[in-house]
Amino acid sequence: MKVYCDGCSWIKGAELEDKNKKFSTLICNELGAEEVLPVGGKTNCSITRRMVCDYNMSEFDMAIIQFASPSRTEYYDEYKKRFLSINPKLRHIGKFNHTNRVGYEHWDDSMVNFWRYYYTNVYHTEYGETQEQINHTTIRNLCQVNKVPLLFLTSRSDGSLPLRRFEVGYQETSPRVKYDFYLDNPKYPRAGRGMHPNEEGHRMIADDLLRMIDEKDLL
Repeated sequence: MKVYCDGCSWIKGAELEDKNKKFSTLICNELGAEEVLPVGGKTNCSITRRMVCDYNMSEFDMAIIQFASPSRTEYYDEYKKRFLSINPKLRHIGKFNHTNRVGYEHWDDSMVNFWRYYYTNVYHTEYGETQEQINHTTIRNLCQVNKVPLLFLTSRSDGSLPLRRFEVGYQETSPRVKYDFYLDNPKYPRAGRGMHPNEEGHRMIADDLLRMIDEKDLL
């Protein structure tokens, strides 16, 4: 049995010392399944692109997809010859300045300023929410036509928590799409910086999702 998993830093096990303790791996171990987790992928458009362009979904027995903030995007970088993810943190000079470009060392100041201008003056939550809806529908339809059971997660909360200051339009106030599971829940213990689940949090998430798989009779 093979389970296709993709998402952002949450499903990658960010801030965990042992990546084998992340919730997707714990789930696959419990199911006796092979976990297929593509490298990279911090944006909803890149998650969708890989599923459509790089993999044959009919080869999988289940998919666990975890969407991130709809404000994140990507572009094809001619220098690196691959897609690069763009994070709205770029609009905050204190968090991404001209001397701190990990992963973007080849950018000159004009490139930094371009994306900062985009997120400050061009990007609108209406665009982000619409793109999220398009990507969400594409993935649900892709899994349905290939008869692949899908668990669709999001790193958003259910709308009951305050807006994250470092994201653009991160919070769901009037959901356009229905997710199966909302990861940003205070009941899951966080790692040191408080951003991602710690080992206990990942175990709790895995247990909750395994119950959901059983209740929905996905396998």
